[in-house]
Amino acid sequence: MKLQIVSRYALLLLASIVFVFPLYWMITGSFKTQVSIWATPPEWIPSQFRLLNYEHIFSTTPATLWLFNSVFTSLVTVVFVVVFSAMAGYAYAKKKFPGDKLFFLVVIGTMMMPTQVTLVPLYIICRELGLIDSYLGVILPAIAFPFGVFIVRQFAKSKLLNQRE
Repeated sequence: MKLQIVSRYALLLLASIVFVFPLYWMITGSFKTQVSIWATPPEWIPSQFRLLNYEHIFSTTPATLWLFNSVFTSLVTVVFVVVFSAMAGYAYAKKKFPGDKLFFLVVIGTMMMPTQVTLVPLYIICRELGLIDSYLGVILPAIAFPFGVFIVRQFAKSKLLNQRE
C-alpha cells in the first residue's frame, strides 16, 4: 500500500516537472543572451540575469499596447460572458417558456461545433458590420459562450442552489 502511494506521488512529481519545465525554460531564456540560449551543454540556470531582451522588446515594438489590448479585451470579455451566461443559464433552469428545451438544445449544439467552422462566417459578419480592427470585433464574437450558459444552468438546477433558496 505504501509503495503504491509513493509511486503515485513520484509519478505526479515527474509529470509536474515535465509540464512546468517549458515554462521555466522560457522564463530563464528571456534573461539570457542569444549565445547562452543556444549553448551546448545548456545553461540550466543563467550565469547572469540580463534585462536587455526586455529593454529591446519594449523600445523597438509597441509591446505595451499589445499588453493593454490583451488585458482590456480579456477583462471586458470575461465580464460580459459571466453576466450573460448567468442570466441565460438561470433563465433556462428556472423559467419555463415555449421552446425552452429546443433553445437549450441549440445552445448545446453550438458547443459541439468546432471553432474553426465558425471563423469565416464570423469574419464576414464582423466585416459587414465594420468591426474589423476594433475591440468590438474581438469582444462580441467571444461573448457568445455556450459552455458558460450550460454550467450556470446545471448549477441552478442542482440541489445545492435549491437548498440555499
